[in-house]
Amino acid sequence: EAGGMKIHITLREITIMKTLHHDNILPLLEIVTSAPNQENKNRGNVYLVFEYMEYDFSGLFKTFKHKYQISEIKCIMYQILCGVGYLHKCNVIHRDIKTANILLNNNGEVKVGDFGLAKIINPSSNKQLTNKVVTLWYRAPELLITGGYYGIEVDYWAIGCIMRELVDGQPLFPGDNKLDQINKIQSIL
Repeated sequence: EAGGMKIHITLREITIMKTLHHDNILPLLEIVTSAPNQENKNRGNVYLVFEYMEYDFSGLFKTFKHKYQISEIKCIMYQILCGVGYLHKCNVIHRDIKTANILLNNNGEVKVGDFGLAKIINPSSNKQLTNKVVTLWYRAPELLITGGYYGIEVDYWAIGCIMRELVDGQPLFPGDNKLDQINKIQSIL
């Protein structure tokens, strides 16, 4: 459960999270299971225990109208890039980088979280991947237009969108649907 909401997670996702160890990646601390019971159709529950982080940037943008200084933006972006760079060295594409998945604690530490869409890739493979990833506002053009041949670059596009959002507090490409998203990207670029 996440905040009282049931979520579905695969063994693949748990495996990815358990193997990642970096200062800017939200660590999975423990996996706790409960005994099967009738309420759960004789299945048990699995609880994932993560390090506590006080904020996510999506919530901060909605709650506080804080104008970030350039030095703060540099520090935040450095930490995001270090975490995502580590993922890519481990051949993992996050595929859902957005402000809600960038977490901040009271010590100023930034961590990338939510690996529900993450994928371990073989960099030498030309295998087609699903393009039904990344929240629309942070989706790279190749995910909107092409059939699913993409790489780690989609994470960097999303990080660029977040950087711009840190500068002015507003999403860069707030599209309502796929076509509107393409039009917003084209009009700005």
